[in-house]
Amino acid sequence: MEFTEITDLLHVNELNKSTFKNDWINTKKPLIIKGLLDESPARNWNIDYLEKELGHFPVKVFDRQRKNKTSFLVGDHKVPMNHMLHLIRENKVSDLRMFVNPILTKNKKLAKEIPCPDFFKCAFQLPNLMFIGGKSTMVPLHYDFMYDDGLLTQLFGRKEIILIDQSQSHLLYRLPFNSTSMVNLFDPNFDMYPNLKKVKAYRTILEHGDTIYIPSGFWHQMIYTDASLSIGFRKWHPSPIVTLKTGLLRLTQISFDRILGLLFGKNWFNWKVNHPK
Repeated sequence: MEFTEITDLLHVNELNKSTFKNDWINTKKPLIIKGLLDESPARNWNIDYLEKELGHFPVKVFDRQRKNKTSFLVGDHKVPMNHMLHLIRENKVSDLRMFVNPILTKNKKLAKEIPCPDFFKCAFQLPNLMFIGGKSTMVPLHYDFMYDDGLLTQLFGRKEIILIDQSQSHLLYRLPFNSTSMVNLFDPNFDMYPNLKKVKAYRTILEHGDTIYIPSGFWHQMIYTDASLSIGFRKWHPSPIVTLKTGLLRLTQISFDRILGLLFGKNWFNWKVNHPK
């Protein structure tokens, strides 16, 4: 594998809708953005405040110790939000991970404190998503199946990210009927997955307050350097046709995948792992 650092870096005040669309969305280049958190009231967030505002809500989480791992979209079980926030307070290692959770929709005051930046806003704005994981937690390699563009802002802790453009999908051993792969790019097994030797990827570490732009269709895998929390903003693909086509395809695949997962459980998951695309 060949890794390249993301060297393109801009302050949020240097961006507007027109330049961002022309220079980044249209060219599908990842970008590190500084200052987004500093421009919002969320710069004053701390764990005590989040526990007070969100701690009592139950949240779905993924647990890597659970045996039924057939789904990558729906969490394994629920825990109180306080449990996840405690991981950050103590910088604890954990098997739990909160993924693509729109919990800020439950607290409009909090949601207003970290609004989508102006240069990234779009019609029918998608809700912000929250991500929490314990120290050393790994997110499987995947791409966002709706082909939306994404911003990820790091609020607490650090997170290491690997990005790969969609043109290299044939090298990444995608699971059938999924936008996910089981390969670990942080410790690649070239004997089992020899095509990974040909992969060219971006690699970077998000520090507190950093934002990364993830172009639509880009594969990404993450490891939580620290127990941490980040907020994701999403923007529909510029082409409604792509959004509609991709959405219909993936919803059909997800439904089919879930049905077979219910019928055959772990056997279905094992079949997918042994028959990557």
